[in-house]
Amino acid sequence: MEPDEAADLLGDLNPERAAAALAMLREAEEIRPLLAYPDDSAGGLMTAADIVLREKMTVNEVLSLLRTLSPDTETIYYLFVADQKDRLVGVVSLRQL
Repeated sequence: MEPDEAADLLGDLNPERAAAALAMLREAEEIRPLLAYPDDSAGGLMTAADIVLREKMTVNEVLSLLRTLSPDTETIYYLFVADQKDRLVGVVSLRQL
């Protein structure tokens, strides 16, 4: 289940049950920030970006990575490029790639 969907489900539970369920999830740190937003807001609909490219990656390396991750990834429009210190250095659209 995607983190945004899990947050929606947990938001429908009473606070005690939601806290107990969240404590048992492996992806709790991805889900927890999404619980702060109403279901129908932009924050409630988003899924945290989990694909980060490195500056030195070639197009072939990126495409290979995307093919590997695609079964677990929602629609990809933009990819984030980070340096060795995980600082954002750019954004590239899938179309540009």
